Amino acid sequence: MLGFVAFLVGLGIVATRFRPPTKRVLVEGDIRDALTGLPNKRYLMIRLEEEIAWSRQHERPLTLAVLDVNGLGAVNEQYGRECGDEVLRHVAAVVQETKRAADIVVRLDEDEFALVLPECAVEGGEAFLRRLSDRLAREPARALLSNHASHIWVGVCTGVAEAQSKEETPASLLESARSDLAEAREERDRRRQRWRAA
Repeated sequence: MLGFVAFLVGLGIVATRFRPPTKRVLVEGDIRDALTGLPNKRYLMIRLEEEIAWSRQHERPLTLAVLDVNGLGAVNEQYGRECGDEVLRHVAAVVQETKRAADIVVRLDEDEFALVLPECAVEGGEAFLRRLSDRLAREPARALLSNHASHIWVGVCTGVAEAQSKEETPASLLESARSDLAEAREERDRRRQRWRAA
């Protein structure tokens, strides 16, 4: 095994995958989301800058995936904020368990998560998101409702973007992934409207 890792390091494939956090990360202050325990957007932007530079230097693919939880506002409204928090913790846990060791998962905003996928082209990112969506469809969140343990089924909407140019920045890559997510949301809403009209 060590010989294989040394071989990969020699090729420059895993040169940054085993390094400790940079000093910049350590001095940036609060980089962790209190609810899920995941790193937050500040951490994402620092690591994205590093990973973009590494992928450019070694001419390796890098993909950013984003996802949001369908209907979190409705869950909060119908069952309460504590239930919505359980849903978010559940999604965070499933993403953590599904990702590869080198992948970086963060909580972006209220119902949004992001994953940095090193050594992964856009097709691989899309395949990962399909696996993740399938797992979330099979494994409901668990919450206490009216003193009874209940299952809450949640889905996600996803977007993906691959670092493409020498001018790519963390902000531009995130914007591209969120643009893809916005298109997926629009398609989801169109399907809902067609289903209701049928």
